[in-house]
Amino acid sequence: MDKLKFKRIFLFVLLILISLIIRVQKRYPTHPDHFTLGEYTNALIKRGYAPWVLHPFSLFGYYPLSVPSGFEFFFSYLSAFSGLDLPVLFFAASIIFGVFGGIGVYILIREFFDFRTAFVSSLVLLTMVFFSNVTSNTASSRIFNIVFYPYFILILFKIYGYWQKNKKINIRYILTSGFLFLLMALIHRLSQLSIIFIVSFVLAVLVYHWEKLLEFYKKTKLHKKRKDSYEESKLHVVFDLAILFFVLFSFSFIKMKLVFLGLFFMFFMFYLVLHFTKIRSREFVVLDIVVLGVLVVCAKVLDLALRKRFLHHLEKLLPYVLRDYVLMGLGVLGIICLVLLIVFFKRLLIIFKKTIDLFETVLDKFIVYFEKNPEKVISFALLFVFFVFISMTFLKGGIFDMDESYYERSFLLKGESKLIVLANFLLNLNNNLTVLIWFAPIGILYLFLKKNKTMHHYFFMFVAIFFSQFIFDWEYIRLYMNPIYAIFIGFGLSYIIRFILNLKKDILRHAGIAAIVLVFIFHFSFGMVFMNREYVFDALGLQETYEKVPEQQYLAAADYLKGEKNISVLWSSGWVRVGHITLPAKITEAVTAQSIFVNEEDYNISRITVSEIIEDIKSGNKIRNFYELNDWYFGSNYYHGRHIFHILNNDFRDRYYKTILNRYNIRYLYDSDVSDDKNMLFESVKPLKNKVYTTPNLDMYDLEKGRA
Repeated sequence: MDKLKFKRIFLFVLLILISLIIRVQKRYPTHPDHFTLGEYTNALIKRGYAPWVLHPFSLFGYYPLSVPSGFEFFFSYLSAFSGLDLPVLFFAASIIFGVFGGIGVYILIREFFDFRTAFVSSLVLLTMVFFSNVTSNTASSRIFNIVFYPYFILILFKIYGYWQKNKKINIRYILTSGFLFLLMALIHRLSQLSIIFIVSFVLAVLVYHWEKLLEFYKKTKLHKKRKDSYEESKLHVVFDLAILFFVLFSFSFIKMKLVFLGLFFMFFMFYLVLHFTKIRSREFVVLDIVVLGVLVVCAKVLDLALRKRFLHHLEKLLPYVLRDYVLMGLGVLGIICLVLLIVFFKRLLIIFKKTIDLFETVLDKFIVYFEKNPEKVISFALLFVFFVFISMTFLKGGIFDMDESYYERSFLLKGESKLIVLANFLLNLNNNLTVLIWFAPIGILYLFLKKNKTMHHYFFMFVAIFFSQFIFDWEYIRLYMNPIYAIFIGFGLSYIIRFILNLKKDILRHAGIAAIVLVFIFHFSFGMVFMNREYVFDALGLQETYEKVPEQQYLAAADYLKGEKNISVLWSSGWVRVGHITLPAKITEAVTAQSIFVNEEDYNISRITVSEIIEDIKSGNKIRNFYELNDWYFGSNYYHGRHIFHILNNDFRDRYYKTILNRYNIRYLYDSDVSDDKNMLFESVKPLKNKVYTTPNLDMYDLEKGRA
C-alpha cells in the first residue's frame, strides 16, 4: 500500500472515530419525534400489523390517519431479528445513519472530484451541529430518509456515466434509483424534495449536451418550417424562445388551469397563423412579443377575477383612497400616450426601426460570442437566475411562501426589517450548522465560474438554484439541505485550500495554512458548544433557565405503567414530555393513539383535487395527503390531533369527553410542577382527587376514576 493511500485511509478512519465520539455522549433522547416513532413501532410490534394502513397510500402517509411507515416496519423487523429493545436500536441506528450519510457524501463527491473535496464535504457534514444533534441518540425518520439521497444522486450519475460510455441505459441502475426513490418515499414525506434532484439531473444533462439538442431540433419539421425565418432575422429565434418562456411562466403563474388552456390555445393560433405560415417583418416580430406579454397580463387579470382575488390584490398594491386617483391617472396617461403616438407616429417609427437595428446588431454579436464561449454564457445566465431566485426569496417574492418570522429575533438583534432578518438568518446558519457556512457561497460561485465543467457541475448549479427557494426554512427542509450545505462548503474550502497551496511566497502560504487550521479549530469548538448549548448557555447565564423533570422520574413513571396494555395518556401542559414515559412503558400518548386505535368503520373520505395540492406546494407546504377525511364528531376536515386538543381545551363535562376517552383508550393524565400553565382539562380533573402516582416533580391522575 503506497503512502498516499495509507494517509487517506487513516484520515477517513480518524473522521469516523471523531464522528462516533461526538455522538455517543448524548445519554438521553430529547427530540419529540424519537418518542412518537417509538410509539408507532411498538404498536406495530405488539399487533403484528400497522393499524393506520387503510389504503396503499397509507404506507406513504398520504391517506387520513396514516404516517409514512418505512421507518416503523424497518425497526419492528430489526427488533424481532436482534431481540434488542427499541431505545438500544434507536441509539445505535442514529449513530450508524449519521456515519452512513457522511460516507454517502464522500462517495458521491469522489465520483467526479478529488479526494480533498470529498473528504472535506464528508467531514463538514459529520461534524455539523444540526446533523450531529439529530444523529445522536435520536430516532428520526427524516434522517433515515436524508442519508439515502446522496446514494440516489450517485445512481443518477451512474445512469448518465453508463449512457455516456455505452450509448444505452443500464436497467439495473434505473431499477436501483427507482427502489431508492420508493424507499425514501416510504420513510418520510421529505422525499418530495428529491424531485429537485431528478429535475436538476435532467436539466444538467440537457444543458451540458445543448449542441446535440440543437442538432436534434434542426432535424425536426418545425425547424424546416422556421429555417427561412431564422435566416431572415435572428429576431424570429428570440420570438420562439419568448413564446416558450411565456408558456412555462404562465403555467406556474396562472392558477386557474382553464384560463391557462385558453391562453395556450391563443398562443398556438397566434404562432400558427402569423409565424408558421409566412415570414413576419422584424418590426412585427417585436410587436408580437409585446402582444404575448399583454396576453399573459390579461390572462392573469382574468384568472384573479374568476377566483375573486383581483380586488384583494389591488387593495394590497394601492390604498383604497388612492386607487381611484391612480386609475384615473393611468387612464389620462394612456390617452396622452395615444395622442403622442398619432402626432409623432412617423418619428417614433424611425426611432423604433433604429432601435430594432441596434438590438439585432447586438443580438448577432451575442450569437457570435456564444458560439465561441457557450459554457461561459450558459454559466453566467444560470448565475443570473440564481441571484434572481435568491433576491426573490429575501424580498418575499419567491415561488414558495416561506415564513421569515423565525429570523425576526435573536439574542443579538430584533426587528422586522430585511437587514435584521438577513443578519439573523446568517447568524442562525452560523450557530445551528457550522461557522464554515461562509465557505458555501464561495463553493457556489466556484461551481458557476469554473471552466471546463462536467454534467456534475451543472447538476449542483441547478440544485443551488432550486434550493435557494427554501433557505428560510429553519427546521425540516434545512435539515434535508445539510448534505447540500456540506457539499457547497466542501467546494468552497477545497478551492481556498488549493489557492493557498499554490501561493508562491512561503510566508503567505504558511499564513494561509495556519488560517485554515484556525478555522477548523473554531468549527470544532463552536460545534461542541452549540451541540451542548442547553447546558453551556445555562451555566454561563446566557439564556433563561427552565426547570425540567429529571429523566429518572420519567423512567420511574414508565415502570409504574409497564403492566398496562393498549392504553394512552394525556398531559397537563406542553412542558410534560409524556414521550419519555410512553416509549419505555410501551404505551402511547393520546395524539399518536388517533392513528393507532383506528376503528374498522366506513370513513367519509374524499380525494383532494390537484389544484388544492398545487396551492399547498406554492404556499411552501409539503404534500400531506391525497385524500381528506370528514370529521365524524365535529364535521369539516379531520386533522391529526384534533380530537385530543378538543378535550384538552375543555373540561371533563364536555359532551365528547367520554366518547373520545373510550375511543382512544385514554387512561391517565400526567402533570408536572415545572410549569404553572395548565390546560382546561387538567384544571377540571384536579379537584376530583384521582391522583394515583406522584414523584417530587411528576403526578399521574386516573381518568377512569374521574369520569363520574
